[in-house]
Amino acid sequence: MFRIVTKKTVLGNVVPYGVRNDDGFVCMFNLPTHYQGQDERYARECEELRARAQVMCAALAEANIERKCATAKVERAKELYTRQRIKQLENRAAGLCERCSSPSLSIGSRLCEKHRAIETSRHKERYVSRGGNHRCRLCGESGHNKRLCPAALNASAYKEKTL
Repeated sequence: MFRIVTKKTVLGNVVPYGVRNDDGFVCMFNLPTHYQGQDERYARECEELRARAQVMCAALAEANIERKCATAKVERAKELYTRQRIKQLENRAAGLCERCSSPSLSIGSRLCEKHRAIETSRHKERYVSRGGNHRCRLCGESGHNKRLCPAALNASAYKEKTL
């Protein structure tokens, strides 16, 4: 719950000092300065400051409500994930596939044959097929780089090729 903290000035006006909640101050306001002969300006600035404090307090309260809703959504998502994870572990203990709950054909596997084939093809796409057309800068052959090239053992051949 946000609230406005007020302060009584020397001239007797009550102006907002800051906005705070249970944890402490969220923001502080600069108090308007009073100069001799500028009473109207000072009164106008005090009124503007009060209005600004009301708007800010209402906006913070609204944002706090939205934050609580977002936090509740995150907690709900965590709860759903936990339930799904528990189901996966139960399926693994029962010898069922983690994804479709069908009987797993191989002992100790967490996936059935169908899902294992999908997982294997994804693994090959990601890791095995990388670096396909890379060639050595020194000799032009594939399968090694210039540091592992047999021609790199001869320093003069390396210098001639790079110059």
